[in-house]
Amino acid sequence: MKEKNDVWKASSGVLTLLLVLPILAIFYTALGESSDLFSHLLATVMPTYILNTVKLVAGVLVLSLFLGVPSAWLMAMCKLPSEKVLQWALVLPLAMPGYIIGYIFTDWFDFAGPIQIWLRDVFSWQAGDYWFPDIRTVGGATVVLSLVLYPYVYLLCRAAFMEQNVSLLQSARLLKCSPLASFWRISLPLARPSIAVGLSLVAMETIGDFGTVSYFAVSTLTTAVYDTWLGYSNLSAAAKISAMMMVVIVLLLGAERYSRRKQKLFQSQYNSHEDFRYELTGWKKWSALLWCWGLVSIAFILPLGQLMIYAYKYFAQSWTEEFQTYAINSLNVSLMAAVIGVFVAIVVNFYRRLAPNRKSVVFMRASSLGYAVPGTVLAIGLCHRVIYGSQRQRFC
Repeated sequence: MKEKNDVWKASSGVLTLLLVLPILAIFYTALGESSDLFSHLLATVMPTYILNTVKLVAGVLVLSLFLGVPSAWLMAMCKLPSEKVLQWALVLPLAMPGYIIGYIFTDWFDFAGPIQIWLRDVFSWQAGDYWFPDIRTVGGATVVLSLVLYPYVYLLCRAAFMEQNVSLLQSARLLKCSPLASFWRISLPLARPSIAVGLSLVAMETIGDFGTVSYFAVSTLTTAVYDTWLGYSNLSAAAKISAMMMVVIVLLLGAERYSRRKQKLFQSQYNSHEDFRYELTGWKKWSALLWCWGLVSIAFILPLGQLMIYAYKYFAQSWTEEFQTYAINSLNVSLMAAVIGVFVAIVVNFYRRLAPNRKSVVFMRASSLGYAVPGTVLAIGLCHRVIYGSQRQRFC
């Protein structure tokens, strides 16, 4: 038995080391000479990058919380028509990349888009006669990313609401608490650890996003890494910015774990098979359905319909050998990443099960740290010191 544990320990340690090495390489590369470029960026544009990143993350967190928590509570605590479909339909926006939603929303809400054209036709407006929010701003990127990322909060909160002790909810009803009062006083406080985990995932995804913010012309730390690396051909300066992002991510992970430090598994000790959910009727039922189906429609159904229209209109121009190559490459990369990810997860978690000690916990947490690191940042760690001949190339 000990020999088997040693094998799993060695396998878990090697895999964890391989996953952590690119992160360590980031800090190693950041120690290199950056030809005063980093100091110049820090004195000029870096405050704007940092401010935009903070505004974007804060906005996405607030909006994801606003969208995810009520939806989760309605699905877990209320009886609604079509609830079996809504339970998984509310997760579908995760399958839609943020930059795709951004492209579609820009097409809809831009000055030359159908919505503003319709407004000008109906009210006989001309350019400058009316105000319309600009989609290519931090606010527009915030809305798009929130629509894509709120399912993280929804999934974790729904699971937390469903696992809550039935006796607490029954006691609230005996005390004649309304559904809203029960939500604020019981369900929401008990779900705070799950909310913290969901928001930390949303924050890390937002920090690491490149496609959406680049399309919306919003300069963030992630775009700064990309521009410094490829635009200025300075890997060391890009690594310094990446190291700053890593520190922020570690702080986010620390805050998330700190929020769960006193969490105890006591709320599921007593359960009942009785259906304790609220029966919504009248305007409350229709409001709940409008909220849930409206969210699914805006974040997934309507964008998917627009993509199908694009595919139909431009199929002949798009279906080329180059496109087929892109599709095959995407499929291959996805399959390889899925297989490797599952393999690493099985090895690390099985060792954690065989040996529930501090070392296995360290392996598990260190191996999962890569998820919190933006892809652009990881590329710095993987590609540092790539040299062809005597000239360093700026690609991986």
